[in-house]
Amino acid sequence: MRATGFIQKRKSTGDKSKDNINVTENYYLYKNNDYFLKDSIGCKTQEEADNYSVIIKTITPEELNARPEWADYADLYVISPKVHSGGDNIREIWKKHNRYGKHSSVSSYTNGFNGSKDISWDVVTKMYKKINQEENYAPIFMDSGVYINTEGSLSGGKSVTFHILDWNMNPTIYTYTDTGYNNNMYKLAVMLFSMDSELFQRLYLDGEDALIQKKEINGVETGVFTAQTGDAQTYWSMFTFLPSDVDGRVIGENWYHYWTKQDKMGEVYDCRKYFYQ
Repeated sequence: MRATGFIQKRKSTGDKSKDNINVTENYYLYKNNDYFLKDSIGCKTQEEADNYSVIIKTITPEELNARPEWADYADLYVISPKVHSGGDNIREIWKKHNRYGKHSSVSSYTNGFNGSKDISWDVVTKMYKKINQEENYAPIFMDSGVYINTEGSLSGGKSVTFHILDWNMNPTIYTYTDTGYNNNMYKLAVMLFSMDSELFQRLYLDGEDALIQKKEINGVETGVFTAQTGDAQTYWSMFTFLPSDVDGRVIGENWYHYWTKQDKMGEVYDCRKYFYQ
């Protein structure tokens, strides 16, 4: 890549002390050293970097639900519940120039992963496993609008009373009331934010009698937390999987409290460097 830069000299005033702009002309030769491909991706040679390619597949939840195996193929997930710029213009371009080559009959679009626009529970479990497996895992970039209601994309919340559980998953004497949500994409975020994946797997997912089970409700399959009762089984909040503090009360006040081990209450650390908004 070549680039030319120059500064045009203004007309002389006759006073050399004021003629302080010099004409310069430089030619630059830029070389791409492919540091990202070599250092981050792991390409070992320049030839491997030159031949590296990326396939980006933009799909809807409905398409992913129809082909859940696509979640197994991915090397990176990017999740967005809304249009970030362009508004209706972007939607109109999609309707007229989508990859199917046909016009969409949909006249209005809403933000969020609710109702028919949600992912299935089978997709949730596939994505969770793919994100957390030791080898050939898939990182995830998730827009905070998926799990923070003030971002304008999360809706359908319900006030729910939760039992605060001890580390044996038995209710303590404490309860708390919070807004719970029942869409599967939100539940994936809750699972990812709650704690180290090995600990989460051991506490909630292992075995035929695992505490998280798939259940069909009103014709839709979702995850239910069987250690809770009533609506708290299906409507989850950021605290759903955080066991109690030493005195039985709820621990944590924000999304970024992240548990790493079962020793007492475990460590709590800022997981934002691992999970991008």
